[in-house]
Amino acid sequence: MESDGNVSVFDSTSKCHVQGAVQDFYDRRAAGDDGHWLQWLSNTDPSNCRLVKKAYASHLTEEIRSRSCGCGSPFPELLEGARVLDLGCGIGGDCMVLSQLVGSNGKVVGVDLCPALVADAHENARIAGLGNVEFVHCDAEEMAAHDRVSASGPYDVIVANCSLCQVRECSRVEMLKTVQSLLRPGGELYICDLFVSVDVSDCVRKSPKAWCMGLGGAWTWPAFCEDMKSAGFTSPLRVSSRVLEMSNDLRHELAADMGVNGVPAEQLVALEEASGFQVCSGTYRLFKPVVDNEDGVSDQSNHGARVDSARITYTPPSEDSSAVVHLTKKISCYRGQSLVVVKEIADILRSSRLSRFFTISPVQSLVRLPQEKMEPFILPPPVIPPVTTGPGEGPTGITRPPTAFTLPNGGANPSKGSDAAAPLPNLAHILQSTAKLQGLYDLVKNSKNGGCSSGGC
Repeated sequence: MESDGNVSVFDSTSKCHVQGAVQDFYDRRAAGDDGHWLQWLSNTDPSNCRLVKKAYASHLTEEIRSRSCGCGSPFPELLEGARVLDLGCGIGGDCMVLSQLVGSNGKVVGVDLCPALVADAHENARIAGLGNVEFVHCDAEEMAAHDRVSASGPYDVIVANCSLCQVRECSRVEMLKTVQSLLRPGGELYICDLFVSVDVSDCVRKSPKAWCMGLGGAWTWPAFCEDMKSAGFTSPLRVSSRVLEMSNDLRHELAADMGVNGVPAEQLVALEEASGFQVCSGTYRLFKPVVDNEDGVSDQSNHGARVDSARITYTPPSEDSSAVVHLTKKISCYRGQSLVVVKEIADILRSSRLSRFFTISPVQSLVRLPQEKMEPFILPPPVIPPVTTGPGEGPTGITRPPTAFTLPNGGANPSKGSDAAAPLPNLAHILQSTAKLQGLYDLVKNSKNGGCSSGGC
C-alpha cells in the first residue's frame, strides 16, 4: 500500500491492494482466525438450500459447513450433465454439492485467488471421493487465459457466491465480459451477492475490512443492471433477496477501520437509517442470449392484436428432473403446469439454456400483466395521510405519518410561525393521488348501489 507519512493508504482502485487485503483475510480465515467478519452474512451451510437433497450434502463435514463463506445458495435447477464453473470457490463446499447435482456426466471447476483455500478444497474433494470436480488457483480477472479453466469450457452455468462484490469497480465489467465469453450460448450466470441501497462513500471503499465483508464493492441496483447489460447478459431475474443486519460490535469495528472512533452504536444506526442505507443479499439468474431480441415471442397475434404476454409450460424430460423451477421470486413453474407471464420474461426464457425444458407460445391477455419488480430492496408502501374535504376549503384533517421528515425546530416552520406544521414531502402529489382514489372508490360504490348520492346524476 502507498504510504502517506506514517499512515498506509488503501487504494480501492489498485488490484494489488484489494486482492492483497482479500487474500490476507481468507488466508487468516483458513488458519481459523477472523471468522466473525463473515458471520454477519448469516450464510447457512450449503445443504440448507431448498434444491439440495440431504444425500447431495452428505460429504459436507462440520468443518466445511462452519467455514463456508457466502450469502446464498448458488444451486440453480436442471444441472444434470452440465459443466459448471464456480467463481471464488473457497474450500469447495458449494462445488461438492454442485458435483452431486451435475452427476457423473457433468463437470465442476472451482477457481479461487487464495492458494490455501484451493489446497483445502482439493483435500476435501479427495476425501469425499468426488471425481467430477477440480480446483484451480486462479485470478478471476484473468481466468480466460488459464488453460485448465478454458479447457473445461464452454460452461452451461457459472455460479458466484458473494465473490463479485470483492472485485474492483473499475475492472468489474471486463471481468463480466470474460465470464460471458466462457458461457455457451444460452448459458446461465447464477449469482448470490451483496447490494447496497445507496452508493457507499469513499471512506468505506478505503477500508480493507469493508472489502473483506463485501461492502467495498457491493452493487447498487442501477449499477448492477448497467454492468450486466454492458457485459452482454439478459436482464436480471430475482430468485430471492433479504435484508442483512449487522451487529453493533461489527459496526464499531468497521467504523474504527474507517477512522471513526468512539461513536455510540445508536448514532451509527441512526446515521444509516437517515441516509436510507441498507445491505441486502440477492440471488439472481442472468443468461447469455441464444438469439437476438427480434427472434423472441412475436409482438402480434394471428389476428393482428398486440401480444404482451406468453404462456409457458414446464415439460421436464424425465421424472428424475426437478419437479419445480423457480424462475423468479414470484414465478415457480411446476411439472406440466402452464403459466401466463409477461413477454419480457418469456423472451429471456426462450434465449436461455432452460428453453428446451419449456414450451412457449404467445397469448393475448385481456389485461396487461404487472411487471415483477426485480430490485433486491422491496420498500414498504408509503404511508398515505387520511384526507377529508370541506366545502370550498380543500383538503383538511391531515395527519402526519410517523416516518415523515420534520424540520430541526421541533417540526415547526420558522417562516410561518412556531405553530405551523412542517410541510410533508410531496404533499401535493399525495393529496392529489388520495383524492383520485377516493373519487374512484365513491364511483364504484355508487354504481353498485344502482345510482349516485348526488342529485345531479
